[in-house]
Amino acid sequence: PVSLRKRTSPPTTPPNSLKTCLVIPDAQVGFRRSPEGDLEPLHDRLAMDVVLQVCVELRPSKIVILGDMLDLAPWSTKYSTSPGLRFTTQHSLVELFWFLGCLRETCPDAEIVYLEGNHENRIERALKEKVDEALDVRPANDPKGLPSLSIPRLLSLDSLDIDYRGPYGASYWLWDEVRIHHGHVVRGNSGGTTSAILNNSSHSQIVGHIHRVESHSKTIQVAGGSKIITAMSPGCLCRLDEAVPGFAGKPKNWQQGFGLVHKDEHGVAVTSIPILAGRAVLNQKVFVGEDYTDKLVEDTGLKF
Repeated sequence: PVSLRKRTSPPTTPPNSLKTCLVIPDAQVGFRRSPEGDLEPLHDRLAMDVVLQVCVELRPSKIVILGDMLDLAPWSTKYSTSPGLRFTTQHSLVELFWFLGCLRETCPDAEIVYLEGNHENRIERALKEKVDEALDVRPANDPKGLPSLSIPRLLSLDSLDIDYRGPYGASYWLWDEVRIHHGHVVRGNSGGTTSAILNNSSHSQIVGHIHRVESHSKTIQVAGGSKIITAMSPGCLCRLDEAVPGFAGKPKNWQQGFGLVHKDEHGVAVTSIPILAGRAVLNQKVFVGEDYTDKLVEDTGLKF
């Protein structure tokens, strides 16, 4: 007969030895204005609030934003913009700044990195095509500062101590082990994108862009043995219905979520946490997103 011994001691890994990075995917903050003048968000405030609650719970030492946090439909030079999407940029900037301010308030000592996505790059592309002189214009009293129409300036990221990494395609190496970038590879089938990325990689990677929760891992040989690498996409924080431009009445295979990377002396672990109907489960807790619109209106003085 087998004798089972009851485990009485807790795990031996000291909590302080564990480092945590929160990875925030595409929110595509933007609006569609109704004929009555009301602003309908393209982003999902419940999903975004879940991320804010997780920040309070985990207090990560690093936060990496994958890009496409703004939709910027009015600035697209590739796709036509419907009238309801126009003249919504100011409200988009204000709400995203408010959200980023909440992240900074929650994690005052965290390193926050914001990677440029193809949607942030829309402003630069539009200026290059229509009026390229505006690309490098700066205020007269700050001629060496950031260009007036650059994303870091428009979002006042310096005031939040957020490190903006551009141009589109720029990478951030997390703990010199995980390459994080917005991404450009898109495969039509579920799991196809991270599988394609992993096939040609010798290191772990995290990408946004595809709005799907995907993860693939493989074991590779390295000096002294082997290691496991992972390619992961944490999904998105935008709405999953037809509100987001580009749906054209055809449902897309998108999922909401966020990413976590943990590191200790044994290596890194890359995981994605899904958000389902405004709810996420983490650390045996259920995080239920709340509509923060009233707080946003109170703090900004704008009508949302």
